[in-house]
Amino acid sequence: MTSSSNINTNLDNNLFLKSAIICDNQNSSMTLYNKLDDTKHKVKYSNEKTRVINPEYLEWDGSDDLDNPHNWSVWKKWYVTLTAAALGFICTMGSSLYVSDISSMKEEFGYGEEISLSGLTFYLIGLSTVICAPLSKIFGRKLVYLVSLPLCMRCTMGIVLSHGHMKIILPLRYLGGMFASPPLSVGSGTIIDIFDNDETSIAMTFFCNGSILGSCH
Repeated sequence: MTSSSNINTNLDNNLFLKSAIICDNQNSSMTLYNKLDDTKHKVKYSNEKTRVINPEYLEWDGSDDLDNPHNWSVWKKWYVTLTAAALGFICTMGSSLYVSDISSMKEEFGYGEEISLSGLTFYLIGLSTVICAPLSKIFGRKLVYLVSLPLCMRCTMGIVLSHGHMKIILPLRYLGGMFASPPLSVGSGTIIDIFDNDETSIAMTFFCNGSILGSCH
C-alpha cells in the first residue's frame, strides 16, 4: 500500500509539473505574441505617419473648385496671359538692345567686332537654358518667376556698372540670359495651366508674338 501510494503521489507531482510547464509555455507564447502584435501595430502606425503623398494622385475639390486655374474668371486668365507675354517681350528684348549699342562700345572702349558681339552670344546661350522648366514642376511657376526675374535685373545693373570690362560683361550677360529664360520656358506651361484645350490657341498666339517682337526691337 505504501509503495502504491508513493507511486500515485509521484504521478500527481509529475502531472502537476507538466501542467505548470504547459501553462508557463502558453503564457510565454501569449506574451511573445502580444509583443509581436504591438510591434506590428507600431510599425504600421509609423509607416502611415511617415507616408509621403504623391501630388500626381491629388485632385481638385470638384469641378467648380475656385482654386483650380481653369475656373478663374476670364479677365484674370487674360491678365496672367498678357503678363507672361510682356515678360517674354522684355526678356528677348535684352538681346536686341545690346546689339543696338555695339558701335558705341567699339568706339569708346576700342573692342573689335567679334568681342563686342560675344555679349549677344553669351546672352543667347543663357537664354536657351531650360532648367527652370523642371524646377517649376517642383516649386511652382510663381516662385520661379519671383526669384529669377529680380536676379536678371541685378545682372543687367551689373553690366551698366562694369565700365566696359568684358571680363565682367560676358559672365553677367550669360547669367542675365539664364535668369531671363523662365518666361520663355515656363510661360507656355502657365497658359496651358489656366486655359482649356480649345482655348489655348488664341492665348498662345499672344504669348508667342510678345517673345518674337522683343527680339525684333
